[in-house]
Amino acid sequence: MSGDRRITVGLVGAGGIARSHMSAWRSLGVDILVYSKEDANELCAEFSTGRVVDTLENLVAQSQVIDVLTPTYAHEEAVRAGLDAGRQVICEKPLALDAPTAQQLLELSRARDNALYVAHVVRYFPEYATLHDAVSSGYIGRPAVARLNRTGTFPQWASWFADEEESGGIVDDLMIHDLDIARWVLGEVRSVYATLRHATAPDGRRVSVAQATLRHEDEAISNVRATWGPVGTPFRTSFYVAGTDGCLEHDSTAHPPLQVRSDAPTDASMLPTTSGSPADPYYAELSDFMESMSTGSTPRASAEDAVEALKLADAVRLSAHRDAVVEL
Repeated sequence: MSGDRRITVGLVGAGGIARSHMSAWRSLGVDILVYSKEDANELCAEFSTGRVVDTLENLVAQSQVIDVLTPTYAHEEAVRAGLDAGRQVICEKPLALDAPTAQQLLELSRARDNALYVAHVVRYFPEYATLHDAVSSGYIGRPAVARLNRTGTFPQWASWFADEEESGGIVDDLMIHDLDIARWVLGEVRSVYATLRHATAPDGRRVSVAQATLRHEDEAISNVRATWGPVGTPFRTSFYVAGTDGCLEHDSTAHPPLQVRSDAPTDASMLPTTSGSPADPYYAELSDFMESMSTGSTPRASAEDAVEALKLADAVRLSAHRDAVVEL
């Protein structure tokens, strides 16, 4: 993508995640178009930027980059529309509802010679970027075990979250973040064993819990847990990764956000440093994608990574259904 020419980014969707992207795009200084079946005018008014268009076709025709921010079940249609028109496409995670569909979209992007990016934004949160860099550099020695947790309220603001045919449920919507991080930090996965539990109270309140044990190719083990709790459940993320020379720990409810425990010297130069944008991971993510479009560099989160994350999500569901280990 040419260097100084101001580009137009077309947002498909105007829901909650669109606000995070809208803010970042405004800071990046691009022109913004928005197409959505609802709330498009409200989104543009809230950020005092952007212009609403009336159809997906018009959005694609007038944009160089398409940013897909729809509910998950509508990702495929919008991504295909952008790729077929020769546009660069960014899609909110997950890329699709299953890995085979995601693979088809990846192959379409290759056939059209267009870039396809998937917004796995947790890779751009400083604590997770630091974790990756520390493990990759050997700071804690050979990694042996990891625990990754993600908890929040069962989504109440849109009915499609509760329909697994439309959202992929807790596995595709919530757990996939940490499945991706586990693979990114500890490497490829050989096998998955998982359990899924759902419950509905008489008054309609729902909870879901997913838990998976991943065995990685180098024999490290990661335990990934996701919880959608009752109304009022606070959002919380945490991880603990132990290796032969120390461990790294994070809990979003604690301060500081990253704790380092190791036998290594405590001189500041020996401590892992944070990366990405501490203030706005969405800005860091979209900046990375724009850099890739301009220079051909490899983004931190690739479409290939998104397909692999969905392969793990599919394996979690299959393992829970069979109550058996799934080999990959």
